[in-house]
Amino acid sequence: MRFPIRGYQDQNDAERDLQFLATRNIIAIIKEQQETGTPYLLSVEENDIEMARQLLQGQAEINSSGIVCEQCESRPATIHVTRFIEGNQTESHYCQQCEPNTR
Repeated sequence: MRFPIRGYQDQNDAERDLQFLATRNIIAIIKEQQETGTPYLLSVEENDIEMARQLLQGQAEINSSGIVCEQCESRPATIHVTRFIEGNQTESHYCQQCEPNTR
């Protein structure tokens, strides 16, 4: 059984999130609703609800910041590390969960 996790006004937005979830091995479907204020509902299996919501929330945050965690590649990077080694500068970007021990 599938459960709705998000409603959309625009079919293209629903399809974009459907494809994003597919890249994370979560199978979703789009159902058209004629009688509601949100004509498109994105639904997933019960055991994928929480993960799908977290991924979609993270994707929204990534879309606004533009930087994704380089370790998990799914959450927005909120920790930015700049290193200078032998005159060369490198930058790394991590989310809270993947933060390396840099202290």
